[in-house]
Amino acid sequence: MDRIYGLASLVLVAAAGADALTGLVGYEASPRPTIDQISGTVQGLQLVISSPPLQYILENSKWNTRGWTFQEWHLARRALIFTDDQVYYICSSASYCEDIALENFQPHLLMSLILENCNASTMRHYLPSRYTQCTGNGGWVEYIQLVEHYSKRELTYESDTLLAISGLLNDLHRASRNRFLCRVSIGLFHDALFWVPENRAELRWGTGDTPTLLFPTWSWASAKSAVKYRVFPASGRSLIEDWAVWTDSQLGILGTPLTEPQNDRFIVGMTFFSDRPTIKDAEAEARRRGTGLLGANHLHQYILKFKAEVATLQLVGGVINDFSSRGEALLDQRGAYMGVAILDKPRSQIEKVTGDFVNVQCMAISVSKSKMPYMDEPAFTTLPEDEELVNLMLVKEMETLFCISIGLGQVSKDTWDDWANAKSREIHLA
Repeated sequence: MDRIYGLASLVLVAAAGADALTGLVGYEASPRPTIDQISGTVQGLQLVISSPPLQYILENSKWNTRGWTFQEWHLARRALIFTDDQVYYICSSASYCEDIALENFQPHLLMSLILENCNASTMRHYLPSRYTQCTGNGGWVEYIQLVEHYSKRELTYESDTLLAISGLLNDLHRASRNRFLCRVSIGLFHDALFWVPENRAELRWGTGDTPTLLFPTWSWASAKSAVKYRVFPASGRSLIEDWAVWTDSQLGILGTPLTEPQNDRFIVGMTFFSDRPTIKDAEAEARRRGTGLLGANHLHQYILKFKAEVATLQLVGGVINDFSSRGEALLDQRGAYMGVAILDKPRSQIEKVTGDFVNVQCMAISVSKSKMPYMDEPAFTTLPEDEELVNLMLVKEMETLFCISIGLGQVSKDTWDDWANAKSREIHLA
């Protein structure tokens, strides 16, 4: 879909109505609804209220809540948008509509009107530019923005969760060389695993005699909820040496994280670098690609196989003063506070306050130099002033010898090293 939308001269957008059967409003079998425009005469000048701004119309449309339409908006170069009120033409720099004539304005005059905050229904909106430069770290900022906005949208078929954003990630891959596994960024994999559901997250299960997970639990696509990043501080380094990707047999090892300095000479189509790639550049690129049969954008159900330090900690609520918070405290087996956890399925406040201590398996994924705001609570004042903290994944062991992710956490590195009694072991994370 990235090539279909991105190479199209014009994309027709059916943004009116409650479903796809509404059609293009204003064309043949789909007449426009009658809209009353208030008019009046002031000192001999007739005034008419214009149509609502395009931004308002789109934000309140059903079209804007659907998963497949997200790519349509972000990948199109030019679009003709059919709404209940009128038709809009929009491109990467301006927009026009039926109720105001601006075709005679020169582009620089039109831009000056935009800068003057003109409130007409034109000029206030434009398509996201397909040529915006990516940020550093393999387009990490662009990746999390796409995921956070897309995950809020609805799909008729949950199995489409990965497909309906594949075009955008293909486009991001070409711009940044970042790759994706079940829609999780490989470039900063140890950070990409630290997404948090905005609401209580139920898992997506397939239908059939033996229901199976549609997507691995370490991917945000597994959660029936909007997700967000940046709840946990960015990692300084990964504690996992190799992430092996498995189905029935090993497919490959994920490459070096894109936290290394980037060399954009390897981006297809980029021509403004004069230096030729060196052998050292080629070796760095090979490391980033990893080994095996892994491509740029894999969609299937995979198991991660890796070695990590694992410890059994205790989870207890009633510690964090903000009762609307999802955070709970992590304690070692002595009952001493170590850090904070956020479960995908948070317990109720009553369960947090009155429930017993719960043992949870925690895996050390990465090290961060910044602590979560929850760690400022009075219960954690006895912790050492660490320069480093450990970001954890909380898992539940299944009967099939695999683990599934149930939440995330952060603890003091000193207490983890001294009191967690962590043991290195091989993990199969489904």
